[in-house]
Amino acid sequence: MEAIKYYLSNDINESILSFLKDSSIFSITDALGRIEYANDNYCKIFECDSNKLIGEPHELLKSHLHTGSLYKNLWRTIKMGHKWNGILSDRSYNNKPIWLDTTIIPVNVATENTIKYIAIYKDITSFYKANSKLESINLNQDNFLNNIPLHVFSIAKHGKILNT
Repeated sequence: MEAIKYYLSNDINESILSFLKDSSIFSITDALGRIEYANDNYCKIFECDSNKLIGEPHELLKSHLHTGSLYKNLWRTIKMGHKWNGILSDRSYNNKPIWLDTTIIPVNVATENTIKYIAIYKDITSFYKANSKLESINLNQDNFLNNIPLHVFSIAKHGKILNT
């Protein structure tokens, strides 16, 4: 927590920092994308000690599922001073897939005359897995229905098939 106060003491209210520390998954990154701070929740979800993360670029956790254009758009947006929000897929240090609803906010640090990026994440992995399971079920049902042969039958009043 002291690391956050050091970097952002004049720019972010103390109550916001304590809220982030206790209830969110977040990290602070320098202008080059190197991790400067990761809270306990961040370390927990990525199954890694903060000492291994500090100083490392976020590219360390970059997913192969996203195209380069997504990351290019992300950096263009935050470098222009705008907030970026989107869904990112990462992998933990144990190679477990993680889906995160991510918001990245650029913050000017007056004391250092530099920009830091605060990334706030919401773990949506369980929702993503449930959605993937539902999509799979729907696909199987659609395949079943599409493979039923179509025949038109004329049926008499008493249930006798008249023609095929």
